[in-house]
Amino acid sequence: MSIRDYLERQSEYQCQIQMPDSYDLELLRPMRSGSCFLTSNKSVLRGDGEFVYVHTADFSENIIDGKNCFLCGCYPDGVEFNNEHVIPDWLLRYTGISNMSITLPNGRDLRYSKYKVRSCVHCNSYLSNNVEDQISPIVKRGFEAFRDFADDNPKLLFQWLCLIYYKVHFRDFSLRYNVDRREHDAPIGALYAWPNFHHIFCVARSVLFNTAFSDDVIGSMKIYRLEDWESHGSYDYRDHWTTDTMFIRIKDICIYVSFTDAAAVNHMTQRKFERVPSSLNFIQSIEIFGDFVAAKLHFNQQHNFRSIYFPEKDCLLIKAEIANDFDWHDLDPGIRGSAQVFAFTPDFGKFTISGLDHEATFNEIASGERTFFPEGENGGLSLVEQTPPVDPDYAKRLSDEAADRAGVQDAFRRMTKGFFEGE
Repeated sequence: MSIRDYLERQSEYQCQIQMPDSYDLELLRPMRSGSCFLTSNKSVLRGDGEFVYVHTADFSENIIDGKNCFLCGCYPDGVEFNNEHVIPDWLLRYTGISNMSITLPNGRDLRYSKYKVRSCVHCNSYLSNNVEDQISPIVKRGFEAFRDFADDNPKLLFQWLCLIYYKVHFRDFSLRYNVDRREHDAPIGALYAWPNFHHIFCVARSVLFNTAFSDDVIGSMKIYRLEDWESHGSYDYRDHWTTDTMFIRIKDICIYVSFTDAAAVNHMTQRKFERVPSSLNFIQSIEIFGDFVAAKLHFNQQHNFRSIYFPEKDCLLIKAEIANDFDWHDLDPGIRGSAQVFAFTPDFGKFTISGLDHEATFNEIASGERTFFPEGENGGLSLVEQTPPVDPDYAKRLSDEAADRAGVQDAFRRMTKGFFEGE
């Protein structure tokens, strides 16, 4: 099944138009004035052609497969377009990576300065003036200022992180997976199963309007300081598309987010995170990313999200719906180990656990039993040693073996339930 077929069949995320009932409309700020109507594709459209809500059919046909703006969804006819940086331009300059390259899933390198998505001029300017101009000065003031900002502005931070994650993977739909043009021309994005991608898109574009969130729409987020960031570069980005989990580091600021967990990862990992210090070393910073991924893989089912439009107030509400029987499974070391292997894959061959060689270090992490945080009041700490890189082929082979474990495959099927049905 293609992403387009899945999105068009997906029923979990839809828009309802209804009269206000149990929601406090004083919390729902009016959006821009103008009459709206429901299109044949069930999108909510203004008379001037502006989308208030983009249904999955329009999202797949006109944005993913079409040429509409990546965010507002406007048609290119008569509208000026330019390109929006996937990683914000100010962030590229601040971290000094504009002329460096990102390695894409097809193995090709692309310079960050050219890593862009199609955008209308209005969205590009709006994001710069109303989102990036709020985030960038706080980041530049350092960790303490950013942590305080996150505590006071969780919605804006979550929207900004959704924007970055959405742009990263939206870009993949315009890149060939097979660089040999004699072969099929499927995009990189065709590899992905996206049960929640449309929801993340809706949250990302909510910055364009005064959209309200119900409780639990904002996912789990954690922020820590990296002590030795100078030794590991000024920027790092990793994500796990199956679990909608992202880690981004800007110098010493480490940000972790689970986009579609309704804050359940925070609850599931509460006992561990209570012991985590505010400052981390590099290895610890990667372990936390692995634990975010592992936690989501232990869910027994996924949450549903939907949009509700209130015509009288011209307001949009994004709502999380939590199943009554939602829970998570007991910790499975095999699943945790595979999540940690995924998190550490770029680093295998560059460090070893004290007293172990590279392969034994890999196996220890893959066991799911190893942590680099002290356990208990008198717990010891696993020491690591920086070692010269070795041939990475063994790490990839062992990573593939870890990903093939039965428990991990079961977790993957739970995460992507419904996508492969009807293939």
